Amino acid sequence: VLNLGWFNAPASRGMLMHTKVFGRYNGPEDVTSETRNFTEINVIDNYATSAKAVIHVVDKNGQPVKDANVEFKVYNYAEFYTVATKKTNEKGETFLSAGKGDMLVWASKDGQFGYSKVSFGKQADVKITLDKSEGETYTLPLDIVPPTENAVMPEVTPEQRAENTRRMAAEDSIRTAYTNTFLTVEKAEEFVKEHGYSSEIAPLLVASRGNHKTLTEFLISVPAEKQKLAVQLLQLISAKDLRDITREVLDDNIKNTENLPSVYAEKVLNQRVGNEVLVPYKTFFKTQINSVDAEKFRLQPNLLVEWCAREIKIDNEHNAQKLIMSPVGVWKARVTDKQSRDIFFVALARSLN
Repeated sequence: VLNLGWFNAPASRGMLMHTKVFGRYNGPEDVTSETRNFTEINVIDNYATSAKAVIHVVDKNGQPVKDANVEFKVYNYAEFYTVATKKTNEKGETFLSAGKGDMLVWASKDGQFGYSKVSFGKQADVKITLDKSEGETYTLPLDIVPPTENAVMPEVTPEQRAENTRRMAAEDSIRTAYTNTFLTVEKAEEFVKEHGYSSEIAPLLVASRGNHKTLTEFLISVPAEKQKLAVQLLQLISAKDLRDITREVLDDNIKNTENLPSVYAEKVLNQRVGNEVLVPYKTFFKTQINSVDAEKFRLQPNLLVEWCAREIKIDNEHNAQKLIMSPVGVWKARVTDKQSRDIFFVALARSLN
């Protein structure tokens, strides 16, 4: 039974589900937004009972406001988070279909704004007046009620349930057999003692879980004069990177990074800059930038800023999904989006120590 899972009940309380379809999409679902690369569609009806609310935006004189920005917000982690943004038409109208709960709808244009709570399923039409200005301060009571749980659970036979239980037990045994290969605290402490590393490395090896072999092989290969640097590196990288960083990235980093005072290590040593996929880049950049230019950039970092501004063309339009280019890819293409350019700049600076 493919449509039975732990998420059936939580999904039934969803306010909005959406997905991206390549190109211009003309299916039955409501279009949330459209770019030159993809169409974002509303698929809430696949998961929960929904209702449509039409938003009418007017000015202080009651006249419709065209091209007003309308943000639909759910209360999440102590903030109102925008899940969909639309523009009003000539009649000052836009709409959204959502799960039967409450959202805050915020409309704005030219420094004026207004907002209203919208209860989907109870309010089919809501008027919002742009009667407030930026800088106003006040408080108001607001109760936001989420949708009630209404899970649709497909029926399963006793035989199907028994087979599912058997398969889950088999999956658990496979997983347990694999996790039993991870380093224990005792094994990690034995390793660091045997290879002359400080005991503070042991917890990191345990935390690396299935990636412990990558880390231990890397630590064994590090020359004695760079062991301190290797310890600093593993202490800096995130818990996620401990679990999936590759040997190539670690080797590239240690080979091309000088021993640093700890105050600088965090800013130079870590291979990660933002949310990019980790790839080796320091060796590449050292082969591309001659020693004279490298020294100029180190002495006057602003020259590197100017070089990036001059040589790297910014094109945000064609990367609508905001995928991050690798630093090496940016160097080769000389065109990228702003975020990838910024990550490239930091990666290049770190490569030059």
